[in-house]
This record gives sequence, structure tokens and C-alpha cells, in this order.
Amino acid sequence: LALGLLDDFNNDGTPDVCQTLDFTGLETEIVLIEDRILDSAIPSTAVCYRLYATFDPDSVGGAQLLGVYGSKKSPLMIAAAGGFWQDTMGGNTSASVLCDEALAFPDLRYDSWLTIEAFCANDNLLVEAGIDWSEFNAGGSLSIGDGGVFLYPDDAQGIPGLDGRILIGQVTSTDGSLPTGAVNLIGQNADGSDWQAFGISWPEPPLVDCNGNGIHDAYDLSDGTSRDCDGSGVPDECEYDFSNDCNENGIDDLCDVADGTSGDADGDFVPDECECSGDATRDGIVNVDDIIAVILAWGSNDPDADIDGNGIVDATDLVLVLGGYGACL
Repeated sequence: LALGLLDDFNNDGTPDVCQTLDFTGLETEIVLIEDRILDSAIPSTAVCYRLYATFDPDSVGGAQLLGVYGSKKSPLMIAAAGGFWQDTMGGNTSASVLCDEALAFPDLRYDSWLTIEAFCANDNLLVEAGIDWSEFNAGGSLSIGDGGVFLYPDDAQGIPGLDGRILIGQVTSTDGSLPTGAVNLIGQNADGSDWQAFGISWPEPPLVDCNGNGIHDAYDLSDGTSRDCDGSGVPDECEYDFSNDCNENGIDDLCDVADGTSGDADGDFVPDECECSGDATRDGIVNVDDIIAVILAWGSNDPDADIDGNGIVDATDLVLVLGGYGACL
């Protein structure tokens, strides 16, 4: 073990080849944070992480994770330099997180919590014991010296699926830094024998780098290297051609529209001042013919006469024609 010649995934001091061990380690995943520039309370620097326990593919459907815990001998610790973001609608564990399928509270998706596989409260069999959440709830670290979250051994919630992993927590660090610390786990192997893992540290997430600069896309967004004006969670340069600055203000047209600098009545992410707003006849000029076109299409979904693109030709479209009256730029 000291020479690195044998693996010890569970950090128990015994070579894995000398014991039955379906647990193979931890895996970190970064979650795309959507819409934070437009309407989110989440800091622009934040990065959302999920931590998974991974298992031998041959054990899928049989091995189990039954507990995530800390003890006096081996405390559980999760920390980040800038602390963690906590949604006001969130919970300490997934068992107390609202299942918000309609996204009525979109930021709730990035709340910080512990779990065993489940993402929210519905049909969640998770139980907890002995955890002081006060510092964590205030945005600080989580430290457990005598407690944890658990499942009963006959609960199927802790059995990994085809991807061979079980979710054990989600945290959103406000400054984007990778969480530090260590967790302890307990479970059963596919053959019914028990296993434990001690002091397992957060691993680095796999690189997702759409712009090819050698830095994780989430970090490019967090530190301001890249922008996300459409709120997709993906750097804009990976989705759009930014050779366009039609109003020549030094800002990408997409960002002008997203931050409200420019209007975009038809929703095409091209500033209205660069388009012929109100040209229902598409002849390059807004005149009486456009008024007539809107009146004739009144109440329909004619795409040419539907100037604001809301699916119906109505008074708003006529107002836009009148406002754009004259020759187009």
C-alpha cells in the first residue's frame, strides 16, 4: 500500500484484493447552473457539485450504500473557502427538500444537502441521527463527529443503478471552489458481506471544456472568463457566433438582449434597433401596407404579422408597426 502497488479504495488499511469490496471510490460531478444571470439569487461565482459513491459494474443491482457518517475516530467534514449557498426553500437532507418538478422555485435545484441517492422528499426513506446543521445552514462547513444519514439494510434506495453509482450529496460553493474534506461510508457487497470506507476525500471532477482552454466550463463562468447570457449554464462562445455586434456598442448582441440593454420583441436575440421592427410585409420599410397586413391577420398566428412573436396578432403588434413607421436602417 505504501508503495502504491495495491489499491485501498475504502482506506481501511487492507488491500482491496484481500477482501470483498464492491465500492470503488468517489466521483465528483459539476451541475450546470441555469438562468443565474437573468433572475437567480445564486452568486455569479457559484459552482454546484454532486458527490457519488461508485461501485464495481459486476455488483450493480446487488451492492448497497447504507450510510454516510462521521465518528469521533473519523469525522465527516465538508467545507469550501467561501462557504455554501443554501436555498431558503431547501433542506439539510434530500428528505426535507421539496420535489419541485414544475420549477416553481428554480434555484432550489442547487440547494446544498446530504442524501443517499434521492434528490427530494418523495418516497425518500433516508433517516438521520446526531447531526448539528447550524453552521451548514448558515452557509458554513458541515462537520459530523457522531452521526450521519442512513438507510435500513432492506431499503432498495441504496442500490446503485446501471451507471454504478449512488448520489451522497450536493453542495454549491459560493466562490466556485471545489469542496474539501472527507466522508465515511458503510454498505453491503453484492454477496451480502459488509464494507466500510473511511476518510474518503473529494476527487477532482472530470474536465468538461467546450471552448478548449483547458479549464472546466463551470470555472470559466464562475471567474468571468466566459459569459452565459442565455442562462443555459454553457459558455456562450460554445453556442453562438459572437461576430455580431449590430449596434456597435462593444457588447455581444445576445448579452444586450439578455440584460435588457436592447429590446427583442420577436425573441430572436437580435436587438430590435438592428431590425426593421414592424415590417410585416418584409419589404424593408414600415408603412401603411404593414398596418393593413396586421389588420387582415388580426386574431391569427400569422408569423409575419405577429411582430412580437407571442403566437397571436393583436394590438401589441399594431403598436410595434406604428412605432417602427418609416424606412428601415
